[in-house]
Formats: sequence, C-alpha cells, structure tokens
Amino acid sequence: MNEEEPIVDEEVVAEERPPYVTVQDAERGPLLSMPSQPCGFPLTDADRDCMDLLAERMEEDGDTALGIAAVQVGYPKQIFVMRDADGSNLFCINPQIVSRSRETTKRGEGCLSIPGFGAHPIRPKSVTLSFMTPEGIVEKRVFTGMPSRVVCHEMDHLNGVLLLNHMETQMEKKAKGVAEQQQAKVNRFAKRRAAEKRKRKARKKQRR
Repeated sequence: MNEEEPIVDEEVVAEERPPYVTVQDAERGPLLSMPSQPCGFPLTDADRDCMDLLAERMEEDGDTALGIAAVQVGYPKQIFVMRDADGSNLFCINPQIVSRSRETTKRGEGCLSIPGFGAHPIRPKSVTLSFMTPEGIVEKRVFTGMPSRVVCHEMDHLNGVLLLNHMETQMEKKAKGVAEQQQAKVNRFAKRRAAEKRKRKARKKQRR
C-alpha cells in the first residue's frame, strides 16, 4: 500500500454484515458519499478479493443486479462490475466517462444501497467509457441504452453520488423553474400596473 491508496479492511465484508452498504448503515454508510480511490497495478490481493465478492453478488442476485460498485460492499476503490452483452461480468477499473451523447433519456432506477427507493434521473442515451481490465489493459467502449444508464449509475457511486442527489437536483430545478414563472407573472403584472398608471396620468392632463 502506498500513500495514494485508501486504508481499507483486507476482509472486504465481514460475515455478519448485510450484503450491501446502505445509507442507513451508520458505520459504513458515509462511504457512499465519498469519492472512491483509484487502483494501482498490479492489483492487490484485496482488490481481487473484492472482485471475487462482486462476482458472487452478481450471481446471487441474478437479474436484480445490473451492476455493483466496490464501495457498495465496503471497499472504496474505483472498481465496478456490470453485465456484458453476453451475460458475463465486465469489470471496469479506474473508469472514466470520456464522452456523453447530447440526447438524453429519463427512466426509473433502483439502488441496492437504498432499498425500496426509486428515482427517474436524466441520463445520456449513450456514453463512451475508458477503463482498465483486471489485467491492466486500457479499453474504450461505447454503451447505449440501458448499459449506458448502468455505467452512469455505477460511475455515480465511484464519485460519491447517490440517486437521492439526483432527486434533490431535479427538485431544485423544478422549484427554480416555478419561482422564475412566478417572478415573470409578478413582472408582467407590475408592467401592466405601470402602464395603466401612465394612461391615467395622460388622461388627467388631457382634461386640464
């Protein structure tokens, strides 16, 4: 371990703990709001143990889990796994989204770290992701549709962003839009009142 690597428990998840870190977890929950740290190469034994655990979770959860970030099992490193087109596990290490489509979509999402909660975040229809394989090879792939949404969701986890944050952002934008509409109405009313006042003054002058 060097200075750039986070101090993490070699035992990724203790037996008595729930399978995923949740926002309700007083001890590990704060990890979900922190950016994960990059992995060095070659990968450490702890990194590979985490990947084994992620693979087990994907197999156990079946279609319920489309992707899982390492931080969701208590390991704050830049690793996530998702289902590839052929159904196999695709591990992305130190991933970065290098481009996003201008076209966006809005669709429901759930999160293993926020049981029972759902949101409809706006995501790009496609993204280009640069990442490293477990062997240390740099790859760049384009993901479209649901895979793009999965990539964005897992990247959010690695950046300490949750679905809750997306809902807050959307509510703030909606509130701002409502406030702007109300202010526009007030401004129009004020202009009408000012115009009526000028007309009344003009009529009074004419009478004199």
